[in-house]
Amino acid sequence: MTGDLLISGGSVSVTSDKAEAIEVKKTITISGGEVFAYSKADDAINSGSTFTITGGKVCGLSTANDGLDANGNFFIQGGWVYGAGSGSPELAIDANTEGGFRLYLQGGTVVAAGGVESGASNSLKAAYANYSKGAWYGITAGTEKFAIKTPSGSSGDGMGGGSTLYVYSSTTPSISSVSAGSGTTFWGGYGSTSF
Repeated sequence: MTGDLLISGGSVSVTSDKAEAIEVKKTITISGGEVFAYSKADDAINSGSTFTITGGKVCGLSTANDGLDANGNFFIQGGWVYGAGSGSPELAIDANTEGGFRLYLQGGTVVAAGGVESGASNSLKAAYANYSKGAWYGITAGTEKFAIKTPSGSSGDGMGGGSTLYVYSSTTPSISSVSAGSGTTFWGGYGSTSF
């Protein structure tokens, strides 16, 4: 997409075997709705400039590159956000630090399988735990409670095998291993409203 992208509601689901699932040459702003992107070839969601999330449920999973990637500043200010990258040096959530930009964790509940940009400005509290491929984990942050499933990619893709699951929220979050999600599923089956 050559312009800006604004998502304020509804449901968007994109899977790609050959390129980025969602690529926007300018800015991405998500304030509501459900967004799920999965790529086996490149970033799951890539913004050519500023990427801002203020609400909704946003998930980007990649077995080949970054999960959620901004080539400018990346602001996460609300919503449920879940990213998984392919493993070092690729990240779950990335901003263009090399270009002088930053990732700002300012609100919402953020789950990162594989880590976030090391130069991130973080205003949130964090919890972390080792995770396995294709496993379910319960996330609790204050009154919010949901479950995520990690991708089960091929050997060596970095998703699992000693990798770390990070959770960030305004209240101290917790991570627990669960057998499965027990609520309404979303994010193509990688999320559940309860556990």
